[in-house]
Amino acid sequence: MMMASYHGALLKGTAQQTFEYFSSVSEVGISIMGQDAPLSGVGLPTSLLEQMAREIEMVKLFMIDCPRAANKIRELIALGCNLIESPFDGEEAITLLADLDAGAMGTMTSGMIVDQIKPALTAFHGGHIDKATKAYVRVAMVLNHENRQCGRQSCKAAMVASNVIKSDF
Repeated sequence: MMMASYHGALLKGTAQQTFEYFSSVSEVGISIMGQDAPLSGVGLPTSLLEQMAREIEMVKLFMIDCPRAANKIRELIALGCNLIESPFDGEEAITLLADLDAGAMGTMTSGMIVDQIKPALTAFHGGHIDKATKAYVRVAMVLNHENRQCGRQSCKAAMVASNVIKSDF
């Protein structure tokens, strides 16, 4: 996964430079998931994402991690049709159900409760929306707490408690 190149709030490239950056990295020959993240400060309009999917062989996956992600996922799918192999939900699954409804194929969420979020995805893609909603509601507050209140530190603390890693620093 990679984001558009940036350095701080004011040093960022144009859409053309972002395209060239992804194109250059793609020469390595591995699949790239483009992350549309507000953190970079670089706007990635759906037209640019669709152009990258169309013209850069290794860029067919996108994680939409921006406000109103469902709208952007819907628009990206409409523009990219069969070029977009897998749009993913971002924002730590806070908007998961809306994003799945818009066409997201997966999500990148919690590092602590992957086994708990999977039932929501499986049920949704199996056409069992009520079951997906119940599974999501069951973990929504944990997702909110982990990602919005604690950040990655909570996942690290859980890994230390489970003897997966030795330190949460």
